[in-house]
Amino acid sequence: MNKKPNGSQGHFNPKCFASVLANCEGGISREHYVSSNLLRRLGEAITVSGFPWQKPGESRIVGIGSLTAKILCEKHNKELSKLDDKIGVFFSTLRKYTTEFNESKSVIQVFNGENIELWALKVVCGFIASGNFSIDGEPIPKYVREDWIKILFSKKSFPPGLGAYVFAKINDRYPVAHSLEIAPRCHNVSKNIGGASLIVGGILNIDLILMDDIKPSENQRYHPKFLNFKKNGITQTIGFSWANNGSIESIDIDMF
Repeated sequence: MNKKPNGSQGHFNPKCFASVLANCEGGISREHYVSSNLLRRLGEAITVSGFPWQKPGESRIVGIGSLTAKILCEKHNKELSKLDDKIGVFFSTLRKYTTEFNESKSVIQVFNGENIELWALKVVCGFIASGNFSIDGEPIPKYVREDWIKILFSKKSFPPGLGAYVFAKINDRYPVAHSLEIAPRCHNVSKNIGGASLIVGGILNIDLILMDDIKPSENQRYHPKFLNFKKNGITQTIGFSWANNGSIESIDIDMF
């Protein structure tokens, strides 16, 4: 552990990707850069794609214990653990609505949208810091931008229009599955990473947009208000609360 070189009284651990905050504590801990809470809900072994050690379009089944890296000090790892807990509860609800649809009554459960958004940012930062992002087969440098770190640890907010764009659908393209897909989104010219696309469990598609030059995929909705899962006149709804009140848009998903 070292003092921050700019003379502040904080401490930094050079192996912690959040060391720029100058308040590291404890040694480096092993971190599930996706989220152990979510991974356990997906299954002890899951199908992954988009890793630099995979061929384009390749999918592979891996144990969740392999998706770890030593990229955070104990303090910063602990601070982000609350996001892991919240994404676990969120995904359990999402899976329940899609695999155990209750046709007897309509229900709604509301989640803090910023927690889902920050979890996605945690995943992106973890993939960068662990060397698990590549562009055109070339690994991306293990450098996490300071402004993203400050957003992740609630030192600043996402700029307007940046953050989570969401879509969900149940069909042949997005089967309910024990799967995780993630791919970096990059500037066409500079090739700088400016976000990522995540598909979790074959259901939820999040485009995390971190630069103005990066555009979301078709059908993605910025800070939507509701995900409505519909079947035989019954609606199971996941609502999102956003600090900026979000949009008034809803995403309707027809269940089969």
